[in-house]
Amino acid sequence: MRYLQASIFAACFASGWWVNGLYHDSTRLAGQLAARTVMEAAMSRESTIAATLETRLQELKANETTIIREQIKVVDRPVYRNVCLDGDGVRIANAAKNGTSSAKPTDPVQDAE
Repeated sequence: MRYLQASIFAACFASGWWVNGLYHDSTRLAGQLAARTVMEAAMSRESTIAATLETRLQELKANETTIIREQIKVVDRPVYRNVCLDGDGVRIANAAKNGTSSAKPTDPVQDAE
């Protein structure tokens, strides 16, 4: 009889322990499902906002204009005024200015035989 009471007590204790575990598991699962639902709703709301923002930014970029301002600077002064050039340098500079050839006739190199 004592063994029967002890075994019944052990079975009740084990089944109570098991049912308690099931209860806590189900409450954790309900919390996780609620958190996932809230997170999905927030992500959906944020993606809608992001899509609206992206559309608005594309409209603003379509209206964007770029203004390019260029200033043309004309330099009209003698370049070689303060620079000392020898005769060949002056001849080359003048030829370049006038657009003529600055090559002067030179003696042909004679081959040594």
